[in-house]
Amino acid sequence: MNSRTTLTLIAFASLLTACGSKDLTKEQAKSMLNEYFDKNPTTQPLLTGMDNIGTTSEADYFKTPGGKYQKALEADGLITLTSKGKIFNPADKKQWFNAIDIALTDKGKQFITGKPNTVPAPSANTWPTVYENAVFCGKEVADLSDVTTNDDSASVEYSWHAAKLSPFGVHFHETDPAEKSTCNPDLKINANASFERKNDAWKITVAQ
Repeated sequence: MNSRTTLTLIAFASLLTACGSKDLTKEQAKSMLNEYFDKNPTTQPLLTGMDNIGTTSEADYFKTPGGKYQKALEADGLITLTSKGKIFNPADKKQWFNAIDIALTDKGKQFITGKPNTVPAPSANTWPTVYENAVFCGKEVADLSDVTTNDDSASVEYSWHAAKLSPFGVHFHETDPAEKSTCNPDLKINANASFERKNDAWKITVAQ
């Protein structure tokens, strides 16, 4: 075999390798999914501002799951709780309820994302309810099937589980041990993702 033939075969082999490398690999798909999950964590609404706890005493309220959760967040320095005492109906002083004010601390604000959801006040004698988006956990790929590539599109079936629980997620489970669906690292969820290739670069188009 002469040198020219050898160089031709090497070039042809390199061309095949380059063409084959354009297919999306399992490693690439997994990395892209985990990067996507890092940018889109799992959140839960967190009530801030005035909280109507009804006519029950604060002592009894803080024995409930919701009250225990708020106390755990306060103890961890994520929120502050301020007693507002009895709030009376201006039109009828016989009607009243106890209330507490909830405010995020600088530490707590580190785990808040997006814009708050404000629910308008139902009447002139009440106030808007503000829910912040508290990050509870992230997601992480657990298992990944072989990638199916078709020209400039690809798809993959995979499973994910919760990971990187924030303090909001940790205290949630501590105060409600029966909760098994929200940010449970032991629970694997089956899903699928779609990818598209543009300018020789793969991007996620759909990720459940």
